Amino acid sequence: MEAQKPLEQETPETTPQEVPTATIPQPESTPAANMEADPIPEEMDASPESPAKKNAGKLAALIGGGIVAVLGIFYLVLCIVSASHGAILGRTDVMGVDMSGLTVPQAQERWQQKGQAVCQAAQLPLTVDGETAGQVSLWELGVSVTPETAAQLAYDAGHSGHFLENGWSLLRSWFRETSLTPPWTADDAALQEKAAELAEQLGVPCGEESAGAYAKFAARVCDESVGVGADGFIIVRTEPVLEMVFFNRDGSRAPMCGNGIRCFAHYCRDHKIRTGDAYPVKTLAGDMVVEVKSTDPFRAQIDMGCPIFDPAAVCVESDAPDLLELELSLKDGNTLTVSSLFMGTIHTVLFVDDVEADWIETLGEEICNAPTFAEKTNVNFVKVLDDHTLQMITYERGVGMTQACGTGACASVVTAARKGLCSKTAEVILPLGSLKIEIKDDGHVMMEGPSVHVLEGKLY
Repeated sequence: MEAQKPLEQETPETTPQEVPTATIPQPESTPAANMEADPIPEEMDASPESPAKKNAGKLAALIGGGIVAVLGIFYLVLCIVSASHGAILGRTDVMGVDMSGLTVPQAQERWQQKGQAVCQAAQLPLTVDGETAGQVSLWELGVSVTPETAAQLAYDAGHSGHFLENGWSLLRSWFRETSLTPPWTADDAALQEKAAELAEQLGVPCGEESAGAYAKFAARVCDESVGVGADGFIIVRTEPVLEMVFFNRDGSRAPMCGNGIRCFAHYCRDHKIRTGDAYPVKTLAGDMVVEVKSTDPFRAQIDMGCPIFDPAAVCVESDAPDLLELELSLKDGNTLTVSSLFMGTIHTVLFVDDVEADWIETLGEEICNAPTFAEKTNVNFVKVLDDHTLQMITYERGVGMTQACGTGACASVVTAARKGLCSKTAEVILPLGSLKIEIKDDGHVMMEGPSVHVLEGKLY
């Protein structure tokens, strides 16, 4: 049989069509590689995106928009909160005094307690002909900042701007501290007096009446060999307000003297400068309120204000909140635990078994001049007799051993009460008498004691 040939399949005719052409990449060695390719039609230039990619893009746009919306709402809430926020923003201080979260009245009270210490601690350089000649503290220049000024400055830092600006201030306070310096108010008389005193000390001419002359006079009249002998010298100023200006025996000026202010009040009564029983007296340590309890014999009670425990108040560098347990290194290599505070002036309290020990003067001088105390310190040696009675003797800066110290008696009772060694009302026995000290519930310390007229005379 003859094999049959496979049937040839007819190919259906096709209508000629234009077929798009594309260039196929050729090796560089071939001529085709150098030929210019026909352009690709725009409709074929990009591959179509998958549904997954399209959904991812939409999701990203939604998330981005959501974040922007949330941030916008968050900031709007911040602005609303800031507008209704009646307290000072967090992380805010005025010259180092923390005002964070306080209301304006609370901030005023805070500054009243610590602002004095700030002005005492703040040192300004003295220059003569471009050369540094020393430093002087703000309080020595009669510079002060009112509680109202300090509190309002702190409050305005987050509340004085536009609605939107205040929101930004609130947000910024979470991450950054705001340190403010308020405008200072200077006592012109005190400023001129100190300027004259410094001018004389530095040998610089000064046209104003020199307080340095008062300092020299104080040193001479208090010297037992050439004067009447005294622990201090007081000037009574009556204008523009009643003011006590106090100099130590060595001519240095002190902010306050507890015994001195009772003598001051006695003098004012005898010379009819003040005839009322209660009135304020201006001092470098602030206004002290005098209340005359009796005139024969003369006895007065003084509102000494509140003690200040801030280390800056006693010009001691320390991160501790107070110096109730201050460790001092002595020259002999031993350490001593003392307590330091500002009570009208700088005081250090040391509790001992015997206030008449022969080593007290030597130790008092060493502590007074210790490098720890940049402005030196008064040193009170205290023996606790019972819950209501202390015995005390004081080594005063600028004086030495003294027979009585009113501010020291106040500082001793305050320290003993904080340590649980006596009650808030106690009698302090001094070599020349005793004082009654009472700590009020509001923290104010009341000092009551006598004053005796010894002599008067003329200076020739």
